[in-house]
Amino acid sequence: MPSEEEGVVRSVTASLGTPAGLGVSSQPTQEDMPPAIVPIRSSGLSTYLCLGQLLSRRPTLELVLIGLTPALTVIAFGLLLRNMILAMFIMHAIMLLGPTVYLIGNTSIRAGLRNSSESTPFHWYRLYFSSEMANTSNGSGTVFLSLLSFLVTTLCGSLIYLMLQCSGRWWQILCIGSYESQLDIFGLGGLRHAPLLLDVLLALYFIIVNPLIEEFFWRIFLVKELSDSSQNSHMGRLQQEFSPVPTSEPQDKMAPTGGDAELDIEVGAARSDVFMDEETARSVSSMVASISPPSPAVSVSNSSRLVSYSETVNWVGSALYGSYHILVVWALLNSLPYAILAFILLVLVGRLLIFIIQSEQGPNATISGFCLATAVHSGLDTVVVFALAAALRIVEVKGDNTSVVSAAANAGFKFIKKHYIVSSMYIIGLIVAVFGTGFHVDPITAARYHKTLDHVDLVQGRQYRTVVQKLDRAERDYYNSWFSCNDECQANYRKVEDLRDQKAVVESKIYDLQLDARKTVGLWSSYAAQDMRKDFWDSWNAGKDMASHWTLWDTLFMAAGGDSRDQTLMSMILQTIFQYIMNLTVGLIAAIGAFLTTVPQVIASYGPGFIEGTLSRKSSR
Repeated sequence: MPSEEEGVVRSVTASLGTPAGLGVSSQPTQEDMPPAIVPIRSSGLSTYLCLGQLLSRRPTLELVLIGLTPALTVIAFGLLLRNMILAMFIMHAIMLLGPTVYLIGNTSIRAGLRNSSESTPFHWYRLYFSSEMANTSNGSGTVFLSLLSFLVTTLCGSLIYLMLQCSGRWWQILCIGSYESQLDIFGLGGLRHAPLLLDVLLALYFIIVNPLIEEFFWRIFLVKELSDSSQNSHMGRLQQEFSPVPTSEPQDKMAPTGGDAELDIEVGAARSDVFMDEETARSVSSMVASISPPSPAVSVSNSSRLVSYSETVNWVGSALYGSYHILVVWALLNSLPYAILAFILLVLVGRLLIFIIQSEQGPNATISGFCLATAVHSGLDTVVVFALAAALRIVEVKGDNTSVVSAAANAGFKFIKKHYIVSSMYIIGLIVAVFGTGFHVDPITAARYHKTLDHVDLVQGRQYRTVVQKLDRAERDYYNSWFSCNDECQANYRKVEDLRDQKAVVESKIYDLQLDARKTVGLWSSYAAQDMRKDFWDSWNAGKDMASHWTLWDTLFMAAGGDSRDQTLMSMILQTIFQYIMNLTVGLIAAIGAFLTTVPQVIASYGPGFIEGTLSRKSSR
C-alpha cells in the first residue's frame, strides 16, 4: 500500500509528464514521467527534493561558468600565448556560441515539461529585439539619444584619459605612463607596421561589432538567464500555486484556464484522500522549480520585455563583466592597482548599462535601451582605440607632431569659417532631414486624407486589377496568333488597344485621387515628410543592392582570374571589402542622384499646402 507521501509525488510527476503539462493519473508509470524524475520508493519525497535542489543549482553554475569564459579566454590566448587580438576574436565567438548552446540545451529539457511556443530556444529573444527595433524605427528619439550618448561618452572618456597622462602636477599619483612595451609583448605592436586599411578595419570592428556582442552577452543573455534560473524571486508565486488544495473538487474544475504560457499544476488530484499541507507544498514547489525554472515575470501584452530582476543578479552580471577586463588592464598597463581600479569602475559601468537597458522597458517605452547602452559602450571603445593608436603612434604623420585627426579637424574648421553659409545650410539640412517630422495635421484633415486613400485602394483593388487581368488575357490571345494576322487577330488587337486605353484612364483616376489626398494635407505635413523619407530610403536600399550585385560579380571575376593564385586569402578578403566600399560609394551617390530627380515630382504632387496657401493669399492681396 503506497504511503501518502508517495501518492503526492506520483500525482505531481504524472501531471508533469502529460503532453499539456497537466494530468491526473492514479498509477503513473516510468514512461509517463519526465527523464529528470525517477521514483525511488524507498527514500520517499526527500530524494526528490535533494535531486531538485541539485538541479536548481546547475543552471546558475553553468551560467557563471559561461560568464567566466571570457576571462579564461584572455588567460589562455592573451596572457599565455600573448596575442590579445586573437583572444578578442575567440572571445566574441564564445559569446555567440555559448548562449546558443545553452539555450538549445536548456530548452530541450523544458520542452518535455511545457507545451508552449515559448519553449523554442530563441522565442523570448526574438520578441525582445523585435520590440527594440520597433522602438528604434517608431521615432528619431532613439537615434538622437544614442548619438548624444556616444558623443558625451567619447568626450568624457577622452578628457579622463588626458588627465591621467603624466603631464600634470596634480595627477602624478594616477599617472599611467608609457605602456608601449607592454603592447609589443602582447601582440598589439604589430599594428604599428600593419597596413593602414587593416588598422582602420580592426578599429571599426572594435567600435561597432564589439559593443553589440558584449551588450547582448553581458546585459541581455547573462542577466536574463541568471534571473531565469534563480529560485528566490519566484518562490512566492510557486508557493501560491502549491497552496493547500481540497481534493473534493471535480477534475474538470482543475483544468488550466490560462493557456499554455504558464505551467499550471493542481496537486492532490491523483488521490481523493490526499490533502497537501503547507510544509509538503513548499517541498514540492522547490522540487518543481528545480525541474522547470520559471522565466522572469513577463506581461502577456508585452512578453518581450525585461520586467524585473533582482539586484543580486544585476551586480553578479556586472562583476562577471569586469572579471576579464582586470586581466587585460593588468597585462597592458603592467599595474595591479590600475587593474583593480578598472575592475571597480567597469563593474559600476556594467551596472549603469543594465540600468539603461532595464529602465526603457514596459508597454510605455518609446526608445530602445539596448541601442542607448550600445552607444555608451561604443563611446568607451572609441576612447580605447584612440588611446592605443596614440601609444603605438599609428595616427601620427611622419615628420610632424600633428595627427591625421588633428589635420582633418583643422581643415574642416577652416572650410567652415570660409564657407559659413553653405556649412550652416548643410548642417540645418541634416538636422531637418534626420529629426524633421513635418507639421501635425488636424483630425478632420487627416480623416479626409485617409478617406481619399481608402477610395484609391478601392479603385486600385477592383477596377485596376480587373483591367490588368483582362489586358493580360487579351495580349496573350493576340500574341498567340500565327504569322499572318487574320480577322480574329485584328479583333484581338483592337481589344488590346481598348483595354490599354481603359488602363490609362484608371491610372489617371488613381493619380488624380492621390493628388487630391496629398493636396489636402500639404507639403509641410507629417505625411509628406514620411513619403519623402520613404522615397529616400527606397533609393538608398536600391543603391546598396546595386553595390552588392557589383561586388558579387567582382568577386567571381577575381576568383576566376589568374592573379588569384598568387594572392593569399586575407588579401582577397581585404580586396573584396575595399571593392565593396567603392561600389557602395558609387551606388549610394547614384541613389542620391535618383532621389533628387524625384523630389520635384513629389513636391509638385502635394501642391500648395497651409504655409504656401497663406503666403499666396498674402501676395495676392
